[in-house]
Amino acid sequence: MNEKYPHINQPKAVILNFTADSYHWGCYGTSMEIYYSLSEMGFYIDPVSVSVTHSVKPTPGKLSDFTDQQFFINFINNNHWLISSLEAADIVVVNGEGTLHRLTEASLNLLYLIYVSKIAFEKPTFLINHSCFPFGDRKVPSDTDTENIYKLIIEKLDHVVAREDYTNEIYNTLEVSNSPGFDCLPRFLERFDLTSSHDPQGYLLLSGGIALSPVNLDAILSICKTVIKAGYPVKFLTGAKSRNAPEDNKTSELLKAELPALEVIEAASMEAWINAIRFSNYVLSGRFHHTVAALALGTPCSALSSNTPKIEGVMYTLNEKKVIEELTETSLAETTENILKAFEHNLTDVSDSRTRKMIDLSSMNFQTIKNHLEL
Repeated sequence: MNEKYPHINQPKAVILNFTADSYHWGCYGTSMEIYYSLSEMGFYIDPVSVSVTHSVKPTPGKLSDFTDQQFFINFINNNHWLISSLEAADIVVVNGEGTLHRLTEASLNLLYLIYVSKIAFEKPTFLINHSCFPFGDRKVPSDTDTENIYKLIIEKLDHVVAREDYTNEIYNTLEVSNSPGFDCLPRFLERFDLTSSHDPQGYLLLSGGIALSPVNLDAILSICKTVIKAGYPVKFLTGAKSRNAPEDNKTSELLKAELPALEVIEAASMEAWINAIRFSNYVLSGRFHHTVAALALGTPCSALSSNTPKIEGVMYTLNEKKVIEELTETSLAETTENILKAFEHNLTDVSDSRTRKMIDLSSMNFQTIKNHLEL
């Protein structure tokens, strides 16, 4: 680096699967933390939106497509600007988040872009901030499984940092080199002095989820009716930079039809989204980032299962309470009691040691890149 002109020759970092502009504000926070951290390391950033990585064509349909020259030519012809961006990159940082599950179009597209970056263009390529469940659960692919495409691609990367230990366990079994890490959202919250800032102001906050079952929805309704009867308001959190999660709109409409008193918070900014969680007395969530935010802010919460074990992986990593797979009669009663206690005693769940662990682990996403640059 030129000491007189430290920014005269800034290297370029492409961020693949950039989620700041889509889905919900938790995705914004974690992607913007990657953006800020790489900028502070001296890179100028070329973000490639998640909407692009999920929709590029053609999508590889089988393992042989990854090494097929004609498929590569067709891909180049259909994605000139994206290919040009990767060719000009000094490093490629893949924000995996929740894309690398099963063999969907989105996961296959991202795996192919990883392959192109590392193998075709020989760029230093880092997969960070992600969960990976090739079957959608904790099953590990065998050598005969089509899903073993994950191992064959990911093991070629310069480094891999997962955001929870269930993914690390899969990688360890597959003998894919990896480092323990965490989601970048707590690091983003610390940047703005918001961690451990819970300030309860008298309401139960609900968030949606990609896989809320009819049983859990009925149980949530039961909890809400009890809370409202006890004199406490209930709110539902939604909102995004753009393209809000469609399942959240559906869930809020279902709940609103049964609970006319339900207030829907359509957060118009990251600050509004954080404050909705920070000022609530309790969060009941089926979403990954809403749960992580509650843990980092110190808001008491109960987490429901998602479409993969990613939330369970977070709780396991932090030695926290178990995720609720289904609100049975027993767990429904226990959860309702915990929520009412949070109101009655104005409880908080601030834990400096837990917050420190989340932030230290999330910093590993960038430490591996720093180590590479120093070689």
